[in-house]
Amino acid sequence: MKRSLDLTTYFGPLAALIVGVTVQVTAAGVVDFERFSVDGAPYTLGAEDSYHGYDSEPSPINELPEVHPFTCAGAEFHNAYGDYTYQGFSYYGWEGWAVSNVTDTTTPGYLNEYSAITGGGVCGSSNYGVAYLPDNSWWGGDPATEVYRRAPIEVAHTEIGGHHGVYITNTTYAYLAMLNGEGPARAFTAENNDYLCLTITGLDKQGTAVAGLETVDFYLADFRQSREPGAVEGDYIVDGWAWVDLSSFVEGGADQLQFVLSSADVGDYGINTPVYFAMDNLPSIPGDASLDGVVNRVDALILASNWGEQGGAHWVEGDFNADGVVGPADASLMAANWGQSVWPDKEGSSAVPEPSVMALLAGLLFGWGTLWRRGR
Repeated sequence: MKRSLDLTTYFGPLAALIVGVTVQVTAAGVVDFERFSVDGAPYTLGAEDSYHGYDSEPSPINELPEVHPFTCAGAEFHNAYGDYTYQGFSYYGWEGWAVSNVTDTTTPGYLNEYSAITGGGVCGSSNYGVAYLPDNSWWGGDPATEVYRRAPIEVAHTEIGGHHGVYITNTTYAYLAMLNGEGPARAFTAENNDYLCLTITGLDKQGTAVAGLETVDFYLADFRQSREPGAVEGDYIVDGWAWVDLSSFVEGGADQLQFVLSSADVGDYGINTPVYFAMDNLPSIPGDASLDGVVNRVDALILASNWGEQGGAHWVEGDFNADGVVGPADASLMAANWGQSVWPDKEGSSAVPEPSVMALLAGLLFGWGTLWRRGR
């Protein structure tokens, strides 16, 4: 039987130097994980499969893991993986980034570590990314601040035109551990003021936080009794794809994004909560229903064809604010981002909607207003 093994248990600081959990974006495109390459060759997942690196020569326990990153839309996702044999047991260890299409949303435990709680990617797509950030003080962890691991992503905004936002959700393993408890991880409660927070920081090319640029906190779970103004009310554990706005990093001139997980559930060896999250569609722009990287007439037609849908609407249908409805708020987001692209000089993009599209949007808004007044 194989068991997951934290690489840092055996390799200490050297493992941290080898892993290098970074993503370098060098080409235009939306990172949707649907098509990716390993060692320069296209890689196709099987059914209920994941790619998280491989070991070309299974090693004794005292040898180092191998680094075999995957690339998607010009972005390189680093990971480290090793197969080991020790005292008759077979182990594997990995950390960093994985790409997955696993749909299991019910099985608890680390053997289901590659599944997103959504059972798939954004808008029903098959593939998505999974980040595993094991406790590692060698990466700047500090038990006093409950912060243990950084996962920088180099986004090169000057090349791709801006990292407007990204979708984030929990993995099944983390979700069920926070819901019911798992091993040392306790079930989250308000009495304990529990939370799992993903903090995203904008960095410059040297990896230093950009002065004056505020971090973005996204709570994967929040049971705190006292919260900052504007925080989501009620206790919750995220179980769907949530869009996180990163536009401030573009405006502030950030070249990299750094991810840090923190939790209230901390033991003698670090965070007890499974330190995973899932990611999809980096970058994405509100209004880009077609997910082709630009907000244009194609997206307006999608919005129009689904106008008025209520309850269960998704991004690909024109619901850009995740309220389950395709309506005026979504049209406003589309209008605000009209012509924007995830890369500069996208052919056919325009900062102003063409007259036919303007008429279409105006007609939709007028019809919505008429229905609203009649329903009062």
